[in-house]
Amino acid sequence: MAQVTVNPQGLEPPPASEPKPVPHPPARPTHPRPPAAHPATATPKPPPKPPIVVPPVPPPVAVVPPLMPPPPAHPTAPPPPAPVVEGAVGEVSPLPTGIRVTFGSGSSDLNPATAEALRRVARDSPGGVFTVTAFTPGKPEDPSTPRRLSLDRALAARSLLINEGIPSTRIEVRARQFGPGEPEGPPDRVDVTVAIPAK
Repeated sequence: MAQVTVNPQGLEPPPASEPKPVPHPPARPTHPRPPAAHPATATPKPPPKPPIVVPPVPPPVAVVPPLMPPPPAHPTAPPPPAPVVEGAVGEVSPLPTGIRVTFGSGSSDLNPATAEALRRVARDSPGGVFTVTAFTPGKPEDPSTPRRLSLDRALAARSLLINEGIPSTRIEVRARQFGPGEPEGPPDRVDVTVAIPAK
């Protein structure tokens, strides 16, 4: 019979082979995260600032330039003196506050006596207010002609007053046609009355 030789070492299981390491991809570099601050030592955040409110800009105030004084008015030249006609019809009679001067029919001429009477009234009342009211007989068929004649008589008396220094602003002129409702007196006349302003 054949002899069987058993190797005891051959009956043992072969030693397990060590596993080969699996290669891993290289790790990506990462930035180190700063350590979290401890709640007790963390710096408190400042409170949020309130929004800045810009007040509305008021509209600009209109600047009104100062009023300039009006330029001085040029003195108005006095009217030419009324013509004085020697021999012209006319008389002078007194009134309670002035004088009455008569004229010839259809005429506005002053004679030396009536002209001097008007000048005297102006000299006697330099601060007075004068009213010159002229009358002329009316003509229903031609009212414009008597009106012009009445105005010519009033302006003749006014020019004498102005040339004696009475301002035109203190002379009121009225031209009327003589008729019903007018003061009694000659129809061809000028009544000059003076009022002295109260002080």
